[in-house]
Amino acid sequence: MKKILTFVMALCIATGAFAQGFGSHAAGINEMEIGDRFNFEVISYLHFGFNGIVKNDNISSKTGLFSSQQFGLNMLELGFLPYEDGKLSIGADVEWNWYHLNKDYVWVPLSDGSSQNYTSGGSILGVLPKEIAGVSEVKRSVFTICTFGFPVNFTHHFGKLALQVGVTPELNLNGRVQFKGVNFAGENVNDARSGARFSKNIKTSLFTWNAHAAISYGGLGIYFKYSPQNVLQQNYGPQFNTFTVGLILGLGM
Repeated sequence: MKKILTFVMALCIATGAFAQGFGSHAAGINEMEIGDRFNFEVISYLHFGFNGIVKNDNISSKTGLFSSQQFGLNMLELGFLPYEDGKLSIGADVEWNWYHLNKDYVWVPLSDGSSQNYTSGGSILGVLPKEIAGVSEVKRSVFTICTFGFPVNFTHHFGKLALQVGVTPELNLNGRVQFKGVNFAGENVNDARSGARFSKNIKTSLFTWNAHAAISYGGLGIYFKYSPQNVLQQNYGPQFNTFTVGLILGLGM
């Protein structure tokens, strides 16, 4: 939690420098005008937030809102300006989501859905009590997904205030499960790159989408995102979807 708070504080402090170097419409360093109605931007915003579980197979009782984080950034954005203070845009984003369990449970890769058959490289995501997973202490158990999004947004400016709504079609890569802890013999276990509790082949839902909204002032604001589709493919783990709340930096600069 301390690392998360430090990151958020650094994100806020960086607002002024980011506006001068990357996001300022006045400076136009990352923005190229194409005629009177179009513009093209690189790294126009980034965001950091926390994921909450909406629909779940008993997952919400094993995690919490501040246990799962999201970080993403816009790589490219093409905008159309239908009027002076409004913009329609389509972009390309990259995003990472980290889902952590509480210290009594472990994410495990399963080979066939059975708690007796979790193996390195398994494609089914399971959740086991730490005792069944063969450990006495959980230091870190995380399920990670990298996502490429293609947001379609409408943004309206009221001076320094910016309001944005949009939808994002998403392409999700296979998820990754990693673990660090202590076994019953008192030995440290590090399944961060290999091991019985490691996998990089968890079958996520390949194509998903989200609806989102954001409000910012001077480039720093808050965003809300709702993702109605399941994170994992059917029969490849617990079925749950998410909402996200967090900070966005660069919007409306």
